[in-house]
Amino acid sequence: MLTRLFNLKKQVNEPKNKPDFFKRKDVQPYLQQITKKFPNVGPSQMSFPQIQQGADEIVKQLEPYYTTFLDIKVFRDHVYECLRIIDELFMQLNIAINSHLTIGYLTLVENYVKICIMLSRVEDRKMIMGVYSHAYEHQNNCCEANYVELAEFIQDYYDPIKKLSDEFTRDHQRVLKQAIESCVIVYNERSAFVDKWSKTEFLSMIAAPPKSFLTPSYSNFDMTTCELIPLESLETWIFFSYLLCYSQFNSSKEITAMWKRVMSMNFTLTLFRNDVIDVIKMSESTLERAKEAKKLIKEMESSAIKNCAGTHRERRKYLKNVERSVLDL
Repeated sequence: MLTRLFNLKKQVNEPKNKPDFFKRKDVQPYLQQITKKFPNVGPSQMSFPQIQQGADEIVKQLEPYYTTFLDIKVFRDHVYECLRIIDELFMQLNIAINSHLTIGYLTLVENYVKICIMLSRVEDRKMIMGVYSHAYEHQNNCCEANYVELAEFIQDYYDPIKKLSDEFTRDHQRVLKQAIESCVIVYNERSAFVDKWSKTEFLSMIAAPPKSFLTPSYSNFDMTTCELIPLESLETWIFFSYLLCYSQFNSSKEITAMWKRVMSMNFTLTLFRNDVIDVIKMSESTLERAKEAKKLIKEMESSAIKNCAGTHRERRKYLKNVERSVLDL
């Protein structure tokens, strides 16, 4: 789904890749009017001769885009249902006890948030929807069956994080908080500074005795699966979760400490492929009404500017040395 939406955004946002109809100069005033009047753009409400004359070709060209938007809405509905079932079953998500289920849950939330953010970055989404609907209604003498709900969905996610934070009910927050708090030990170990890695001989296959590799390193539970989680995935889970549930999570010292470390270690996080999220800007826009958060964000930005580059440089150096020692075995 992310791949389809990414490709759609790439096509629509770049002028040379836009559908041929959108490149015509004579239709630009109509396209602007459709965007302004969206979603009320049916033939009974306004007349666009150029669209109506080429209705068959327009529907054919824009149907893949419209279908992608529709599939995203269907995915959203399934996510709603899945989260509701998890709440009703009172599942206890702990990455040390049921790692596969917890990782799956956090990945689902991550992908859902990413899809909504990606959707908000498709600049001409209202234009595509409006032109397709107008042409479809002219062609079939009736509105496309899913248009009203889909138009509402497109409008709702203009500011995705704020919309999602409204959607995350207290039950959603309870489950998500359990899952994130269970990541504390794993994240602190993986995101530690190099001096701590050196003291604990992190990832070293030379210094550590063979016995240590047969014993779980974090607790009495088997957390071997956690070793395969990318650090950026952990950081993305923490970052999104804190923004979505700030009103509850800011009272948790452990989650706040993890979020502060994510903010102080990164300027961006990957959205998809070469699309990134500016963590400072997104945090400022989402938490603009929280005075304590604004002050904290400024502190973390200063910390990132001061320490981020050096920390990542030292990590790369340490990991290269570990890799070199393994190759020498």
